[in-house]
Amino acid sequence: MRIDNEYSLNYNLLYQFKEDFDMAQISMRIDDDIKKRAEEVCDAMGITMTTAITLYLVKLGNEMRIPFEVSVDPFNSTYNQKILRKSINQLENGEGIEHEIVEVD
Repeated sequence: MRIDNEYSLNYNLLYQFKEDFDMAQISMRIDDDIKKRAEEVCDAMGITMTTAITLYLVKLGNEMRIPFEVSVDPFNSTYNQKILRKSINQLENGEGIEHEIVEVD
């Protein structure tokens, strides 16, 4: 299977001239389930895990940013958690009214 677009170009350029580069070894620990899922995706794409990580690092280095959006779920914000704890305390102390969740479209 063939890798399309700029990832392939960056990877090919890096490895076409790899004899000009010192090669470093990276060791890391990762959750077993995450590794298994990533290996399944890599197998389906016809690449190795090393290739996938190399593609990520090349793109990271070229663009000087993480090449995908990283965000936080606002539900888990400190402010929202404080409000939720206060509401739970009110319910536990009999100061609130418990009701079913209402879905809004």
